Amino acid sequence: MKSLVNEIIAPYFEQKKRELGIECPEEQRSIWKIDCWSVHKSEGFLGWMKKTHPNIILIFVPSNCTSVFQPLDVGVQRVLKQSFKRFAHADIVAEISGKLAAGGSVTLDTSLPVLRDRALG
Repeated sequence: MKSLVNEIIAPYFEQKKRELGIECPEEQRSIWKIDCWSVHKSEGFLGWMKKTHPNIILIFVPSNCTSVFQPLDVGVQRVLKQSFKRFAHADIVAEISGKLAAGGSVTLDTSLPVLRDRALG
């Protein structure tokens, strides 16, 4: 989470402030609306955010309200995630079926390169 904030979130906010021509960007607050996950609400992360990025205000999406507060997560990303799941499942079924038909042992390689390639398929 710290890398996400330091490398993506905070630089994005700073870039937008420059693009908007805000006179005192270091005083301008930014709002980051995020899901109510335990890592986001942990004392360690919240304390670090207040100390390291005091101008970023966190607003949590209430539980079970993602569809209301983050329609892209439900409308667009859900479709994409379901497609990944469906294609990965089809790939695994085809692999196991092939092994069964060939009389081989049924084991799946779960190493990172194989899983990465399966996700891209």
